[in-house]
Amino acid sequence: MKLIWTAVPALIAAAAVAGCSGDNSTSSTASGSSTPTAPSTTFDPADHSDDDEHGGAVRVPLGETRKVLVPADAVMEIKVPASWGSSIALRCTATDAGGQRVELRPPDAVQPEQVREMTWTPLQTFSAPANAEVTVGCSDPATKIPPNDSITFIRVVPRGLMPGRG
Repeated sequence: MKLIWTAVPALIAAAAVAGCSGDNSTSSTASGSSTPTAPSTTFDPADHSDDDEHGGAVRVPLGETRKVLVPADAVMEIKVPASWGSSIALRCTATDAGGQRVELRPPDAVQPEQVREMTWTPLQTFSAPANAEVTVGCSDPATKIPPNDSITFIRVVPRGLMPGRG
């Protein structure tokens, strides 16, 4: 009988300590036999959860605009999926923080970029002072993008001017 009286407070104390530890994970004994799964690396074009991509690239959905921060010593490239082909007729605009148009130019060199199992090619480029915020947007007024295409955005990517950066 004495054993029960000492075991019950010990169990309550252990439960309280476990509940206050800040560890929100569940053990396999508490939740059954669960095996951890690795995060998926498959590219889901419809998923816009990572609109700000690695390396300063920003996704901009077609028909919308997004603010893009221009890094120092960089030219910005507007990139489209290579699968859209050369007949794509997007209408893109870029404006600075004061609402002034930023000149869009053809790319200097068309170097495809492989990102998450997809090839992206430069459509246009623009320059702005370092740390400038530029609002960029593109639309498809001629509806040239195939209707069954799952990609509905462009990428704005910094390309460095320094040797070895871009």
